[in-house]
Amino acid sequence: MLEWVAGIVHLARGQGKRGKHMGRNTQAGKARQTGMAGKAQDAAQAPRGARGPRWVSLLLALVSVVGVVWLYYAQNDFLESFEARSYDLRFKSLRGPLPVQSDITIIAIDDKSIAALGRYPWTRQQYVRLLDKLEAIKPRVVLFDVFFPEPESTEVDNALARALARAGNVVLASTFAFDAQGRVTGRTGSLPALEAAAAGRGHINLRPEDDGVNRRNDLQITYQDGPSGQTRLMPALGLSAALFMLGADTFGAEPFRVWIARGQELLRSVPVNGDGALWINYLGSAGAYPRVSFVDVLEGRVDPVLLRDKAVFLGATALGVYDMRVTPFHPNTPGVEVHAAVADNILSQRYIHRTGMQALFDLLMIVVIGFLSFAFTARLRLQRAIPAVLGLVALYLCLAYGMFLQGQWVSMVYPPVAAVLALLLGGAGVSWCWSAVRGRCAPCFPAMCPASWSISWKRTRMRRASGGQPRGDRDVHRHQGLHYLQRAQPGRGGGGPPERVPVRHGADHPRARRDGGQVHGRRHHGLLGGAAAAARPCPPGAALRPGHEAEDG
Repeated sequence: MLEWVAGIVHLARGQGKRGKHMGRNTQAGKARQTGMAGKAQDAAQAPRGARGPRWVSLLLALVSVVGVVWLYYAQNDFLESFEARSYDLRFKSLRGPLPVQSDITIIAIDDKSIAALGRYPWTRQQYVRLLDKLEAIKPRVVLFDVFFPEPESTEVDNALARALARAGNVVLASTFAFDAQGRVTGRTGSLPALEAAAAGRGHINLRPEDDGVNRRNDLQITYQDGPSGQTRLMPALGLSAALFMLGADTFGAEPFRVWIARGQELLRSVPVNGDGALWINYLGSAGAYPRVSFVDVLEGRVDPVLLRDKAVFLGATALGVYDMRVTPFHPNTPGVEVHAAVADNILSQRYIHRTGMQALFDLLMIVVIGFLSFAFTARLRLQRAIPAVLGLVALYLCLAYGMFLQGQWVSMVYPPVAAVLALLLGGAGVSWCWSAVRGRCAPCFPAMCPASWSISWKRTRMRRASGGQPRGDRDVHRHQGLHYLQRAQPGRGGGGPPERVPVRHGADHPRARRDGGQVHGRRHHGLLGGAAAAARPCPPGAALRPGHEAEDG
């Protein structure tokens, strides 16, 4: 009775290279090598699964990687929504709140003040009283997150203008209107007399993302001022606070940065995106910054230390005033705290970098992780490829989060998507190609179980029959680059030349040696392992068991 024995031949990469027998240099081995050379032509006509599966899966992996790169460049709305949510997740659920390091205090127009002073908006005389109190405390700068576009009365408006001029450190707010293309169509500010008396102006425009969350702030807006149409730059309210606190006298914009200077001295280089917007590094939810009540300042119930030499923001925190913004930390954050966060980012230099360098890193990771996933798919069985790819994705997510803690925002969505697509498409390509190869090889094994093609090669040991004689010889051959299965006659010497069935080839092949009737080899997956394990025919009624281990005998 003939016994099936497995042997493997690896591609010899040069023309005219002869395969060498890797067993002992016995007469039987030479006879088998001669028999192999005699049937080389038949072997060459075997199924060409040689590099087909790898090339097809490589092509599919390349398609998946290029597709994800294109989606990244086009900023696909669906994937960008997940990226934005991952940005919020990093703030709220992973990093959490951070301590405030800048000299910032908020004077709140809160429910307590409204209850004491009456319905809001108040008469401007209340702001005159506030500025008189602050003049004695001497804050570094006072930033109004309110504006006065219409006259109240000549007497009151003049009194407020005189108070602004005496203080000399008050910045009034302005807001801009835009058309669908993002061009400025109008500006709303305070009365010209009040703006002339103030120390500066800052815009309070907060443009939320499509999901309503405020993640960035335009640090400057270019507009045409007055009938003359002169082009001007207006800084954001938070940037105005930083200019006063740093003692700067000028600022400007360049690609991916806004600089702040005093004379020739560069004070800050603020990273911005391509639109000139700062990604806001929120320190926490509502109440992250020291807050005092408007009415408490008027009544002298506030410790002056909380306001002296500080950047003091004045704005509404009462829900009824409807100046609430959605941030990654909280859906009801007062707008004045968003402006305070911008100032804090610049003063403490705790930025979120999302510029051209981070985009290049994202593209590199899409390519690297995509092709690593393809390599896992091509080299490992599915049961191992999936955990390997998931582990790779988890490792990258940890890297992305670690970079976020250092102020670098890299994508948490696009590289994992590239990995999953490479796994799915690359695995599908391998499966389809090997299915075709198995179909071509099926006539070579008429008595084999169909499911045996999925059986994997594992390290095996030859079993001896009764009487101490080995049941067959296994050899590994290199012959014209063809992998094949070899059927040998019982016994060490064997009869005629062995019969071979070509299966596949490639660099990944088990090494084996014949040593006293023993065969040692590496684990090998795919078609070769299945064919090697399928030495005996199926018994009647046998169930198909994919993943069964190869055995001798």
